[in-house]
Amino acid sequence: MNNIQSSSVQALRQQRLLLEIEYNSEKEAFRRQTETTGLARKVKRGDAWHPLRFVRSYYNSLNQLSVEVVRTADTDIEHNFEFGRPVCFFRMSEAAEGKSIRYFNFTGTVSYADGDRLVVTVPDNAPVAELQATEGLGVQLFFDETSYRLMFEALDRVIGARDNRLAYLRDLFYSGVPAAELSFAPISFPWLNRAQQEAVNKVLRAKDVAIVHGPPGTGKTTTLVEAIYETLRRESQVLVCAQSNMAVDWISERLVDRGISVLRIGNPTKVNDKMLSFTYERRFEAHPDYPQLWSIRQAIRKLRVNLYKTSGHWDHYRENMFPAMEMEGESYVLRPMNCPHHMMIYANRPHSYRDLPMRIGEIAHDFRYESSGTLKGIERGRHFCQNDAHLFCTPEQIKSEVADVCNLIFEVYKDFNITDYRCVLSLRDPADKKKYHDDDAMWNHAEQALREVLTELGIHFTEEIGEAAFYGPKLDVNVKPAVGAEYTLSTCQLDFCLPAKFHLTYVDKDGSEKTPVVLHLDHGQSVEQVVKALCAGFTSVMIDGSKLSFEDNIAVTQEVVRIANAAGASVEAELGAILGSEDNISHDDSKPFLVRVQDVIDFTAAVKVDALAVGIGNAHGLYKGRPNLDFQRLQEVRDVTDVPLVLHGGSGIPDDMIQTAIEIGIRKINVATEIRMAYVEGLLSGSANGDYYEMVKAGKASVKARAKSKIDLFLRK
Repeated sequence: MNNIQSSSVQALRQQRLLLEIEYNSEKEAFRRQTETTGLARKVKRGDAWHPLRFVRSYYNSLNQLSVEVVRTADTDIEHNFEFGRPVCFFRMSEAAEGKSIRYFNFTGTVSYADGDRLVVTVPDNAPVAELQATEGLGVQLFFDETSYRLMFEALDRVIGARDNRLAYLRDLFYSGVPAAELSFAPISFPWLNRAQQEAVNKVLRAKDVAIVHGPPGTGKTTTLVEAIYETLRRESQVLVCAQSNMAVDWISERLVDRGISVLRIGNPTKVNDKMLSFTYERRFEAHPDYPQLWSIRQAIRKLRVNLYKTSGHWDHYRENMFPAMEMEGESYVLRPMNCPHHMMIYANRPHSYRDLPMRIGEIAHDFRYESSGTLKGIERGRHFCQNDAHLFCTPEQIKSEVADVCNLIFEVYKDFNITDYRCVLSLRDPADKKKYHDDDAMWNHAEQALREVLTELGIHFTEEIGEAAFYGPKLDVNVKPAVGAEYTLSTCQLDFCLPAKFHLTYVDKDGSEKTPVVLHLDHGQSVEQVVKALCAGFTSVMIDGSKLSFEDNIAVTQEVVRIANAAGASVEAELGAILGSEDNISHDDSKPFLVRVQDVIDFTAAVKVDALAVGIGNAHGLYKGRPNLDFQRLQEVRDVTDVPLVLHGGSGIPDDMIQTAIEIGIRKINVATEIRMAYVEGLLSGSANGDYYEMVKAGKASVKARAKSKIDLFLRK
């Protein structure tokens, strides 16, 4: 074994030396080429675009600064820009001796290339504003340092491996030892030819490595896809690497068609919704927490003046802030306080009264530029840490929250033996319209509320006019040091102003928005369709695998559950068959359609779904006569599972039958046909005077009434 290890390491060191020679040679050749090759030749070879039109700069979903450009000439020339390749921007300028090229001192990486459009990720310090203003802008391929660096790192890692899996594989590849195989009976794949079946079985039996080769058109991709699919029946995930983006596209598309969840890394060569739906970027953007993450990133990255203009700090506190910095057409400012940022954190998502009080606190780094003559405030502060918090509560919670803050303040004072302090209710000066936010009603409300709270808490306080913050009254706790005048050590501010400025809301107990709108995908026919729905924002999906075999229904539902759970969405499945036609798929009573109780037991044991549609004689569309629902079958199903049951094809089922179904265990009904009919009926009823808007209004009212009547069925006792 030592001899094998020695020979393998020696062989790899030889390869590394050859790679280093290649690297140095390529780098030197690129340098000479760059210096001697004219721009026209680079453009003709597809290695450069010139001139370019700057489209925009933005941060992508991975928080990378990106630049989008398009070429405006030579659009018929095939180019060599591909995902991951390094590029550099340049400027063509006129000089006394003729035209010259000036390269920008940074490199970027191609993240997207399609036709005449190019997206390049660049360093955060890239001069984007200069790129935007540059005439004669161009871009060319740059020497690929990254690929070589990664190859060197990989070789070094393999060479240095000792007594691990990597070392074992290295020695296996560089020895004549036969690869080990697992032993099991061959698996039959009737849809493959004999050679393909044999290849798939060899891959599955391979303990370490299997090589599939053959001439073009023999089905290597088909074989590989089948091997991956079969492996996923035994393993949770499979990593697939390929030499080209095209090969990855082919494999990814075939796997998705088989109902496999694919996460694709890299830039697809085929640009369509199907291919883009399983890229890393789309999956990342589809995560339910992505909007919140994005807004936090924006708040961190873009401390813009506009944020403080919204809060009012820019108008009332500007003289104590560092001057704004103008960069790339935006105005940025160092953070002087935390109020607007905590408001933005609250605003990231909707809130109910049940969420409140919501308490946000931090020991924050703040920056202020108080003038040299300042005697109070932060004493000419520049950079300091501030223990700061904002408590978001309902009016009913003000008293308890203020009480808790006061108790915290006085408990800390007790710990530090601070006994000489004075409580001040700091109020505005109504005559000073410049210093204070101009809203008399708000001020009167806030001041009276805080006054009442302090009185009820038994806190002795004095009132001082003109000492409030510009946005609200406050309780100041002033302490007297050994030498000098009083200092405000702690404050508790009551702010009705900033929440209004930032449009912060919550849904109260008696609010009109208690029930959110839920988007639900019904009768999803494939994993791909479910993924599209989740990417579009659906919070509930159904995968209808009832047309598949029982085993395939379980498999596809398991995959949907895995994806939907990651997106925070609920999943509905189906067992049995629904008579009639839906989504161009029909089922009649000549085939079995009633749900099997044993199937329910086995299915719910294998898959954790949130709801289960069952076939008990219900049908899509309108019924011919009175429906024949098997309530006995429904009761048997209810007895063996706690999963909420769904009744599809509810349109036209009499209310008494629906009521019976609800009593047994139905928790949701589908009445799409009835809703459509209600809308048509409403349109007709509102068409008497020929007014279009009255017709639509009547249609909506009819739908609302019909939906309410169905909801009421669930509310009856």
